[in-house]
Amino acid sequence: MIEPPQLVFIGSPTQDLVIRHGMARHAAGGAAFISALAARWTGARVGVVARVPVQLPIGCAETFGPGGLDRGGLRTMNGALPGFRITYDENDNAQYNAWSVGLEGGLSGSDIPDEWKSAWVHIAGIGASAAQQRRVLSALPKDQICGLSIGTCKAMIEESREDTLALLRASDVFFLNEEEWSLLCPNGIPDGHAGTVVVTRGHNGVSVISTNGTEHTPAIPTEVIDPTGAGDAFCGGYLGALVGGSKQPPVDAGLRAASIVLGGLGSETLAQWVAAQVTPRADHNDAALDSLAPLITEHAQTSAFDFTQEPHLERDHPMALPMLWVSTMHQYGFW
Repeated sequence: MIEPPQLVFIGSPTQDLVIRHGMARHAAGGAAFISALAARWTGARVGVVARVPVQLPIGCAETFGPGGLDRGGLRTMNGALPGFRITYDENDNAQYNAWSVGLEGGLSGSDIPDEWKSAWVHIAGIGASAAQQRRVLSALPKDQICGLSIGTCKAMIEESREDTLALLRASDVFFLNEEEWSLLCPNGIPDGHAGTVVVTRGHNGVSVISTNGTEHTPAIPTEVIDPTGAGDAFCGGYLGALVGGSKQPPVDAGLRAASIVLGGLGSETLAQWVAAQVTPRADHNDAALDSLAPLITEHAQTSAFDFTQEPHLERDHPMALPMLWVSTMHQYGFW
């Protein structure tokens, strides 16, 4: 029996165009997807809730399956994945533009499998809309879920600071970057939040703010191939260690996951690792084959169906072969 996820990430993979140092490259990304990959890297059981097209990009599709991300929360339908055009300046500050919301715009609390609603749930910045995040939150059974974490983005804060503050107050752990923190909480954590706020600060590391004070941890020195998704990878690594029972402290796991994603394009480094953990749906078993082969050899001829019973024609009938062909085509067509 497959155990349900310990961690559920709500949000879609994305298909992004990343422009950095004058070079434009396509990459698979998405806050929830990258975070889910990082959490799986820590050893946690992870599921993703998203509305997706029937055919996922190969780099995404390969990460779902036994040993990888649980696909039980994916709903397939006509449409496209969301996507960004992400442009970095000379200081590696990102600008997100040409946003296409895709199928994520319809994502709701009803998409979450009932059996997953007792896990720890992370609501990523879906649809770049804090209002949509709140609608998903309203569908969660607060007395059943193990814990709640939420992420945000600059556009969501600018659209509705009050909605974003309401999400922060509702969360056990809230993730945002340094710029978003200064926009949302210029005077520190607002009243009504007893949980933890995690502020990622790029190459300056991360600050964890709680009722016990603020703890700052420096970043791991890393050669940066693409900064996209580092904060999301930190979020997933942190939650994976927190929820999944990893021996690594959450902050250390998050920083290591961030350094891994910085070493590749978009989600590719973590996606390749997770894809390598996915086991085939069917595989041969040499011991079982050696055991069964003699039995099949001994009994197959006496028990095989010879296609001469009704409604098939008797042996040597001139139409026996066409009858077999028609019957075979019918069965293939039916199935």
